[in-house]
Amino acid sequence: MLGFVALISHLARDVVAEAGLSWSQVVHAVIGTPGAFDEQSKHVLFASNLPEWGRHGMVTELQVAFGLSLAVENDANLAALGERSLVDMLCPDLPGAVGKAQWCYSSSAVAAW
Repeated sequence: MLGFVALISHLARDVVAEAGLSWSQVVHAVIGTPGAFDEQSKHVLFASNLPEWGRHGMVTELQVAFGLSLAVENDANLAALGERSLVDMLCPDLPGAVGKAQWCYSSSAVAAW
């Protein structure tokens, strides 16, 4: 069974491939999460349904696994930006997810969070 970081990295790469792109074309990733990301401590706060997020070093591990620059933002805020900016957008919820959008695909961009 894949660990949490490996699973997220694998899913992101699958979404990019399904969009007809190669991972080398991705220059930046944004991960959306319930709760709030504390930039100073690099921890996600107030996301009790995702206990792995509070683990020290999680964001750094994700950045290494992705191999590119990475930002963490609130998922509902990202969904609102996506809805405002993109057309042809699909945002299904992942099982057990709280909040609006977890994975989004658009004909003009791929966003995984």
